[in-house]
Amino acid sequence: MRALCKYLNAKGDYASLYTNIEAAQAARNNIAGAAQVLVGQLATQSMLVFRENAIDLNREALMAKGAYEAFTNALRLLSETLAKP
Repeated sequence: MRALCKYLNAKGDYASLYTNIEAAQAARNNIAGAAQVLVGQLATQSMLVFRENAIDLNREALMAKGAYEAFTNALRLLSETLAKP
């Protein structure tokens, strides 16, 4: 998967990001904890891959809107930040 993302990003037509979300499984039924992990992973990977176009995620602000919406809002912010689909 990482190789596919690297290929797509190098080609220049798309912005691709691989994020491993397995760590959220440890939260089990703790939705807020899992959302923190998901948002954190997305932010970290976007910094590593996109550098200057990385999203600046205010985790507290995202979580304030509710754990169920935090990851969706993080994905929305990322897609609004990047110039490519």
